[in-house]
Amino acid sequence: MSILRISDHVAKKQKITVEIKVAGFLFGLIAVAISINFVDKQIEVYNYIPGILVYVVLSLENNLNYKFLLRVITIFISIQIFLGFLQYFFPKAFDSIFSFYLHGDNAASNYHRKIGRLTSYWLEAPRYATVLASLFPFLFYKYFKKRKFMYITLIVLSASLLFLTFTRVALFSTIIVFVIVIIYFSPKIKLKSVLFVLFGAVVGYLLLNFYLEYVPFETFQRIIDPVKFQNELLDKYDNYNRIFILIQLFPLTLKFPVLGSGRLYIDYLLFNFSSVHNSILQFILMFGYLSFILFGYLIFRNLKPTVLNFFKTHSFVLASTLAYCSILFIGLFHGVLLDGPINLFFWFLLSLTTNNYETNS
Repeated sequence: MSILRISDHVAKKQKITVEIKVAGFLFGLIAVAISINFVDKQIEVYNYIPGILVYVVLSLENNLNYKFLLRVITIFISIQIFLGFLQYFFPKAFDSIFSFYLHGDNAASNYHRKIGRLTSYWLEAPRYATVLASLFPFLFYKYFKKRKFMYITLIVLSASLLFLTFTRVALFSTIIVFVIVIIYFSPKIKLKSVLFVLFGAVVGYLLLNFYLEYVPFETFQRIIDPVKFQNELLDKYDNYNRIFILIQLFPLTLKFPVLGSGRLYIDYLLFNFSSVHNSILQFILMFGYLSFILFGYLIFRNLKPTVLNFFKTHSFVLASTLAYCSILFIGLFHGVLLDGPINLFFWFLLSLTTNNYETNS
């Protein structure tokens, strides 16, 4: 479909943008890296190639209707909330519904009971938290623009579920997004609207904790305990220590700088633990510095106009930008960007910033 869309563009003598050309080169480099470095080539193609194709196709489309896109995103948000609460209140029923890929110790309800963190069908709490965090910009956008009860309800429910993933960087990312949206809409919003959002999120979280007899201080402790945070960054030399992982794996990036080393990095981690806990480092390890430079250039080209013309940026473009930036930010501490479905969602969000919505009806 993407090839046909490009051919149609060429036939109509429409300009192929620099971003699309760079995305094409990136597509080629990743495809070559997969063919050389990976054993399970079909799985890796499924994880990393579709997202770039989605970006190319949607970037070529000049008539995207942001109102329709918002409806689709709102439906997606509602589904994520429903499944999160289904797992929370009825974990075994949740597992039975998704039994085709949830089984044994990997079953979400088992993970939920053992660890005490919501995962939904994403299997890991950071993944679910990343999806929720990337959807908040659209909820904030709709709430501060329309001030409808439906959107404050979705915000409160989403915030409650995000708290229960206990993914600190996702919570921090959402706070940053909230502040940026307030600054953007500052001439139009009132203080009570902001306070209502904060109050609703806290009350929703406390009510959920009361239902499962959690002690709020203990659940908050993982989020605010500076000693635990410091240990994960600096003190413990294990596979959860971000600095230790960086020290161990950075030399490997220099050995395979062009096309990366595939999944060879797993052999360098203790106990063959597969997570690098850093999407950027993992991207360089798997596909090399050249692919990372092209990827970084795409981000720069899409982010630059929004930063330079912050208050003039279309509000939907700003929401899309904050959404994909949330995934990038969380990816600095987790390998979420290299997860297949989230990778696809990231490229979809990035493509939404390339359209000129001012000309749409």
